[in-house]
Amino acid sequence: MNDKNKYFAGFIMTYNRSEQIENTINSIFDQTLSPLKLLVVDNSDNSNTEELISNLDNPKIIYLRVGHNSGPAGAAKIGLEYLVQHGFDWVYWGDDDDPPIFLDEFQELLCLADNSDNNIAAIGSVGSKFNYKTGLRERFKDSECDGVLDCDSIGGNHNLIINAKVIRNTGIYPNPELFFGFEEFEFLQRLKLKGFRIVVKGNSLLKHRVHSNRLNINSTRSLVPKKSISNLKRDYYSYRNLIYMLNNTFDKKKLAKKIALRALIKIPFGYLKGWKYGTENSKFMLNAVMDAYRRKLGKTY
Repeated sequence: MNDKNKYFAGFIMTYNRSEQIENTINSIFDQTLSPLKLLVVDNSDNSNTEELISNLDNPKIIYLRVGHNSGPAGAAKIGLEYLVQHGFDWVYWGDDDDPPIFLDEFQELLCLADNSDNNIAAIGSVGSKFNYKTGLRERFKDSECDGVLDCDSIGGNHNLIINAKVIRNTGIYPNPELFFGFEEFEFLQRLKLKGFRIVVKGNSLLKHRVHSNRLNINSTRSLVPKKSISNLKRDYYSYRNLIYMLNNTFDKKKLAKKIALRALIKIPFGYLKGWKYGTENSKFMLNAVMDAYRRKLGKTY
C-alpha cells in the first residue's frame, strides 16, 4: 500500500462541544493511518473550543473559527474546500462526537481507495441505498455485506472519506444552504449524477453492525413521531431539505410530493403524544413543507 497519509487530511465540525472534541481528536490521531493535518471547523458561539485547541499545541491541527453557526452543511463545505485547495487527495469528513470506532478504520478504507479505480468519489465504513420510488433509505442485507458495495449515502459519522481529485475536477461541494439534514446525501448524489461511485467495504459494514448489535434488523416506520419534543426541529430540517432537493436539485417532483404528504399525515398522529407535542410537531411539519416549496433554506430554527 502507498503511504497514503502523505496526502490524507481530515476535518471535523463542532458546535459548542469542547468537552467532547478532545476525545474525538485523540481517536483520529490514534488511527493506524492518521491524517497529516486535521482541520477543526468551529461553528461555536464561544471561545472554549479555540482555547482547547490552543492548549493541545499540536502542529497537525489547524483551527478555523467560522464566526457564526453555519450548520453541518456550511462547515462541511468550508472544511472540504480548505483541504482540497491545499492539495490533499483524500479528505476525512467527521463530526465532533463520532470518532472512529476501530483503530484501523482509515487504513482499511484508504487501502480500498488504493486498489480501486479512479471513478470512486467517496468511501466509508457504513452506507445505505436510497429508494427513489418510496423516498426511503434501505439497508443492505447482512448477507450482502461482502466485497465493495455501491451505495447512495454515507453519513459524516461513518468515516466518510472524499476523493479530493474528483472535487477539484467537478467543483462539486456540499450545499451550505441546507444547514442541517441530508447534506451528505445531497452532496454524494450530485457526484453520482456525474458518473462517480460511492462505496463502502462490506466487511467493514458488517463489523460495525456486530459492534452496535444491529444484525438482523428489520426497520419499521411509524406515523407517530419518535423524537423528543426538543428534537422535533431535526425532523423539520430533514423533511424540508429532502423535499427541496427532490423537487429542485434532482427533478423528482412526484416523489417530493409523496414526502410532503408523508410529513402532513404525521401531523394528527403527533397529538397522540399530547397537545403540546402535537402543536410543536404540527408547526415544524407544516413549515418544513412550505419552506421547501418556497425555497426558504438556511438556519430557520
